[in-house]
Amino acid sequence: MPRALKILLIVIVSILILGGGCYLALWVQLQNKNSQAEENNEKAKLEAIDWSPGKNQSQAIEEAIRRGKECGYVPDIVCILGHYTFLSYSLKLTKQVPNLCNEVPDGIDTEKVALWRFNRCQSLAPEHPPMCANVIRAIEEHCRNVSQHKEK
Repeated sequence: MPRALKILLIVIVSILILGGGCYLALWVQLQNKNSQAEENNEKAKLEAIDWSPGKNQSQAIEEAIRRGKECGYVPDIVCILGHYTFLSYSLKLTKQVPNLCNEVPDGIDTEKVALWRFNRCQSLAPEHPPMCANVIRAIEEHCRNVSQHKEK
């Protein structure tokens, strides 16, 4: 076998081994994150159930903002999902407040949705935009679910 072919074969095998090792390490990391996210979501759900009695939706949003700030300015996916789960369940379980869903856009007009999101974030948590986006998404979803139930 020519020397150049041997070198090429060694290079290809080395690349395959390194690539396989990187893929395996990434796969293990993702499995770990999935497991952490599931555990964190279940924990957030139980915390929302315990926290919600006697509270209203405005208090749920304030609590979600407080908890979201604990995730840090650039939160990881596990914290984001737990935060979203807590607020989603809290909004369902707490007493309704008037006007929470009055100005929530229907999602069709993207410019109107973007403007509403920006304005709500400015009023809720202007110093923490990544967390605010998560809060806004949970409020939007809650309000759309409420409006769908009213239509039925």
